[in-house]
Amino acid sequence: MLENINFNSESEEESVNVIFGSLEDPRLDRKKLYPLSEIMFLCLSAVLIGVKSWRGVETFGNERLEWLQTFMPFLEGIPSHQTIGRVCSIVKPSAMEKAFIQFMSSATGKKPDQIIALDGKTLRGSFDKAASQKPLHILNACATENGLTIGHLLVDKKTNEITAVPELLDMLDLKNVTITADALNTQKNIAEKIISQGNDYVLPVKGNQKNLQNEVTTKFSSIEFKKEDANFKYSIEKEHGRIDRRFYSVLPLVGLNEVLEWKGVKSIGTATTETEKNGKISSETRYFICSFEPDVERFAKAVRSHWAIENKLHWTLDVTFREDESRVRKDHAPVNFSLIRKLALNLHRAEKSTNKSVPQKMIKASLNPSYHEKLLKSCGF
Repeated sequence: MLENINFNSESEEESVNVIFGSLEDPRLDRKKLYPLSEIMFLCLSAVLIGVKSWRGVETFGNERLEWLQTFMPFLEGIPSHQTIGRVCSIVKPSAMEKAFIQFMSSATGKKPDQIIALDGKTLRGSFDKAASQKPLHILNACATENGLTIGHLLVDKKTNEITAVPELLDMLDLKNVTITADALNTQKNIAEKIISQGNDYVLPVKGNQKNLQNEVTTKFSSIEFKKEDANFKYSIEKEHGRIDRRFYSVLPLVGLNEVLEWKGVKSIGTATTETEKNGKISSETRYFICSFEPDVERFAKAVRSHWAIENKLHWTLDVTFREDESRVRKDHAPVNFSLIRKLALNLHRAEKSTNKSVPQKMIKASLNPSYHEKLLKSCGF
C-alpha cells in the first residue's frame, strides 16, 4: 500500500534533508541567515495545520519555536513573513518538483499494478493583473488507490498538457502501472510514451480525435450486450437519495482500422452512467481505448478510479486547503506553495492511526503538538 511511508533515517534533520536538503539555494551567501531547509520545513509544518499565508507561517513559527527546534536548530529563530515569501518565490519549481518526486518514490516504492491518473489543475488565485500574469496550470499525477500525489509539474506558459505529460512520465519513471488521463491527452505520442515505458493505458475518446471517435461509437452501436456476457459489467449505488447505475463493456479490435494506428491498443471500452435523483434521470456515455486484452473488470476499475484525482486531490486542495482562494502569487511562490500543500495532504493521508477526515486531522494537529509531531515522524521527518 502506498500509505506505508517510512524512511527510518538516523536523525530528524537527515530525514528533512531527504526532500529539502537537495534543493539549490538561489540566495547569495551573505543573505542565507535562515537555512533553506528550515524555511521549507516551517512552511510544511504550518500548512499541515491549515495555515494559508506567509503571515500565518510566521505566526505559527513564533508560537511553536521550541517545538520546531526539536526537529531542526532554528538558531536564528523564525524569519519574517516577507523573508519566507521571498525565499519561496525564488526557489526554482523544477528543483522542487524533482525533490518531491524523488521523495515520494523513495517513500512509497514503485508498487506495480497501480492506477495512476493524470490531470491538470489551474491555480486560479495565481492570476496577477498588475504583473500581467495569467493563472498558472499544474499537471498532477495521483495514485488513485489512496489519493496520494506522486508527481507535480508546472505546465509551461508557451505549451500545454499535451507536451507536459511525456515530461512528467519521464520524471516519474513508472513500470507496470495503468495510466489514465482526460480526453485532451488522448494523443498518439502519449500512448506511445506510456507503452514504451512498460505501462498500460485507458484513454477516453472524444471529438479531438474525430475519426477514432466515429469508429469506436459505430462499433459499439452495432452490438447489444446482455448481462450474462463476459465482456459486460453492471453496478448500482444508492446514496443520499441518488441512484447511480453504471454499465461497462469492452470489445476486441475485430473490424477496426483507425484504432489500430494507436501504439499498443488491444481493446475498446464504453462506460455509461445513469443517474436518478429527485425523479429525474440523466445519462452519460463515454468511450475508451485500452492497451490490454478485453477485461471488463480491469477496465471498469480504471474508469472508476480516475475520478480520484478530481475528488481526492483537486477538490480537497480547493475545499480543505482553499487553494483557489490563495493570494500567494509572486514569481515561483504559487507553484512551490501548491507543492507544499500536496506534500501536507500526502502526510495526512499516510497517517493511519485515526480514521478522521483530513480537515479533522488538521484541527487535531493544530491543538495537539504530539499528534502534529506524529504526522511528520510517520513519514521520516
